[in-house]
Amino acid sequence: MHTVFVRNRRQILSIAIAAVVGNIAWCGQPIAIPLSLIFPPLALAQRSRAAAYTVAFAYYAGASWPLIPGARVFFGPYDTVALAVLLWIAAA
Repeated sequence: MHTVFVRNRRQILSIAIAAVVGNIAWCGQPIAIPLSLIFPPLALAQRSRAAAYTVAFAYYAGASWPLIPGARVFFGPYDTVALAVLLWIAAA
């Protein structure tokens, strides 16, 4: 029971770190881009391919979150937040 909890906690921490790294590394500041080098070892350290995919998804979702306000501007005032979020998830 304890090892399952530790493994899940480690995976949740990896997902959170990947999302934060993606967000900071691709914030628009060139000096932050080297931070993206944390992502490959983080994804490869996962115990299963599904866990690695989840970490990769979190990284790309963290990096591409500006699509939400961008879609709202692009599609105009008749756009819904749900469509913007759907586009963001599909892009990630």
